[in-house]
Amino acid sequence: VAMRTAIRFYEKQQEDSDVALEAQREREALWKLDDQQAEEAAELDAAEERLVLGEACIADAFSMVETADDFHDELEDLAQALARQKAALEVAQERRDAWQDQASDLRHLLASA
Repeated sequence: VAMRTAIRFYEKQQEDSDVALEAQREREALWKLDDQQAEEAAELDAAEERLVLGEACIADAFSMVETADDFHDELEDLAQALARQKAALEVAQERRDAWQDQASDLRHLLASA
């Protein structure tokens, strides 16, 4: 009887240890996700700054436009490049939103564990 009690005790201890280990893994996953989101947010901020700067440059360029066709073509190229940057920024923001949703789900799982 004592041996069975000891075995049950150590089995319970092992189960508790497994639960704690899983909780630690979930916390580490959340920390990693939080770090990734911080990096992505910094990248988005930098991209937004470049976008604002690009828009300001284009606005300045358009204010100095002369009728030369070559100059107009260059401005169109710049406008297209800006549009591509804007699209890339939107994709990055969607990725960030998805990461935030996933982090929220993981936090709920961790809280319920």
